Amino acid sequence: MNAIEILKSRYACKHYDSSRDVSDEAFSRILEAGRLTPSAMNVQPWHIYVFDRASKDKIRPAILDFNLERFDGCSKAVLISSRSEVSDAYLSEVTAREEEDGRYAGAPEIKGTVHNARKAYVAKFKGEKLTEWTGKQAYIMLGTLLYAAACEQVDATPVEGFDPAKADELLGLAGSKETAQLVVLFGYRKNDGNADRPKSRLPLDRIVTKI
Repeated sequence: MNAIEILKSRYACKHYDSSRDVSDEAFSRILEAGRLTPSAMNVQPWHIYVFDRASKDKIRPAILDFNLERFDGCSKAVLISSRSEVSDAYLSEVTAREEEDGRYAGAPEIKGTVHNARKAYVAKFKGEKLTEWTGKQAYIMLGTLLYAAACEQVDATPVEGFDPAKADELLGLAGSKETAQLVVLFGYRKNDGNADRPKSRLPLDRIVTKI
């Protein structure tokens, strides 16, 4: 399938078949797609916590009531956190990885320029503004994960219906350098009438203006 066919076929799954599990191979590819998600200045200010059927109960108290049925039925869940602090040490780690991956091969002199530009960019965000910005980056990853799941013919559901503060508490993130942003569920649909309904979006000429 091409990109349009994949996007037309995917939807937010409402009911999961609890007897079916996503294979480790397929899920590894979904996570790798998440790792490859673009971010502003390549800061990558996120972390993914993965839960399977055996570990989902650890985060369950943070899921709001109306999402519990699909949470309980899904094969895997992830919680995406974003950084509430982006330290110089972390940015140095990013730059070092870029160098290891060959980003500066043939032009080592630009490494310092890129690193300093990244530090200056991040420094623009203070306090809650930083968490707001890193949270936006986490939502870019959400789009990647949903598309990757559809490519693997795995159903997925983005979940904003959870208590981030409770999730931070359960995962020991409270007072740390990161905070929960969103949850995504993965599995296979079960008797889900939502899948049979035609997809509905506003027409292209309603949301696109050519200048």
